[in-house]
Amino acid sequence: MVAATPGDNIYICGSSSGYGGHSTRKSELTFIGAGFNVVKQFANNSVIGSDFAIGNNNRCIGIYFQTSIVYVSNNPSLYFSRCRTIGPLYGLGLYAHIGSLEVDQCISLSGFLNSASMSSCIIRNTLFFSENGNRPFTSLSYVTSMLVDHCTFINRNFSAIELFYGLLPWTLGITISNCVFWNVTPTLFALTTYLNNYSSIAGLNTYGSGNILSSDWPFVSTQAAVNTTFSYGYDLNVLGTSSAKNAANDGTDMGMYGGLNPYYASGEPPIPQMDSMQVMGTQFSPVEI
Repeated sequence: MVAATPGDNIYICGSSSGYGGHSTRKSELTFIGAGFNVVKQFANNSVIGSDFAIGNNNRCIGIYFQTSIVYVSNNPSLYFSRCRTIGPLYGLGLYAHIGSLEVDQCISLSGFLNSASMSSCIIRNTLFFSENGNRPFTSLSYVTSMLVDHCTFINRNFSAIELFYGLLPWTLGITISNCVFWNVTPTLFALTTYLNNYSSIAGLNTYGSGNILSSDWPFVSTQAAVNTTFSYGYDLNVLGTSSAKNAANDGTDMGMYGGLNPYYASGEPPIPQMDSMQVMGTQFSPVEI
């Protein structure tokens, strides 16, 4: 995948086989794939099958990353929307640093941030589903400000895992709001503020307000149906009878389906797309006009 000049959009078609990650890094590029759960007659993801090198001010929309995403030092801005990630996002070089990171309506299955340093981070309406006991955020060395809002964190059939693991970030403030934590322990330290979250194993009001501690399974899909392997068939909307229903500070549900921009189940990017449909036989009756 090569772009001639900064500012280009690169469209990555859905394919039955994965693409190799590119070895060069360019600035000001937008990569647009088919989405993380394409719902079409001939549905294929845009799968990146090897480590993906990402440059300064890059945007990734609707891409399925099967391995790691590697950024160069001192990136001013990175943006991910409607992507699915298995490996972590991490930097090369001792002083690798993200100036600004925005993540919206994504799926992370195996720990998203690893040994990262960043000035600003906003993560919204994203699902963190641990398939192997990996923690969502590991060894964040430095964070100036971080907002995690309307996200869902699920860890099934493992011992409870920590939200932040290893080296805790030196930070001027982390705010976590309107999230649902199931078998994931939100890390408690003085510079972290928790507002209007639902947690199955940790009381959070010592470091915030409006938080709910409950061992009741909060999701529409039954607890027995949700196991260690992620499935798009899980309905992770909160139950109508759950205390997380309409309990966010904006009046919507806690978790990834609440807020102004709820998680979008197909993950398809919000751009015009072409689709094809094959009609077999005489399925339609003639209509007289």
